[in-house]
Amino acid sequence: MLGIVENNKASLLENANHPLSAKTAYEKSIQYYQKGNMHKRLPNVYNNLGYVYYTLNDLPMQAYCYRKALFICDSLSLPQIYRNNSYFALAFCYVQLKNYPQAHYYLNKTYPQINNMPLYNQFLLINTFVNFYYYQKKYEESWNYLMKIFDEVAQRQNDMPSEYATLEANYADLAIKLNKDLDKAKDYLQKAKSYFQSTKGIISVYYIMTMELELALKQNDLQTATHLV
Repeated sequence: MLGIVENNKASLLENANHPLSAKTAYEKSIQYYQKGNMHKRLPNVYNNLGYVYYTLNDLPMQAYCYRKALFICDSLSLPQIYRNNSYFALAFCYVQLKNYPQAHYYLNKTYPQINNMPLYNQFLLINTFVNFYYYQKKYEESWNYLMKIFDEVAQRQNDMPSEYATLEANYADLAIKLNKDLDKAKDYLQKAKSYFQSTKGIISVYYIMTMELELALKQNDLQTATHLV
């Protein structure tokens, strides 16, 4: 029971943007579950703890938590469903770490489950593929994965405004890199920037402005480029 209480407490602290306190509560939850021989609950807690490490910008510890979750799943011979979150989380983690062989391994573990995922999870997985290829400068492959999800999220953009704005920015970025659909790219950048300005997503606005600058230079629009600089 104490393990459940600490896990719920950690979740509330995480949502309230108190990652260090959430980390402590998740660690206590793990200790209580171990003492109570409730080992089947541990993979979920380790996955949650991994996300806390992500918010703390500690990617190695994030990867450790997800690997620990998989180790427990293997040790207890738990069904595949227990592993799926860890597979995806490790894929995301290794993409950020630029460890592409490991990222590819876990992406391939996750992708066969995509049709059983809700749209939001599909977006996360496909966007991880987009980043996986983008970081390696394989822009055509990145574009192809972007197209697998773009229209579906566009149809639900009122329910998923942040995700759609992210896809708009990614569409524009790849279009600029591939030198196609530049007018559409400009329109998407304006709409995505407007959204992130309204939500005070300052980092996203900054990156969008760098894309606008790249587009202006590509179109020889020196007046806009000078203004952006």
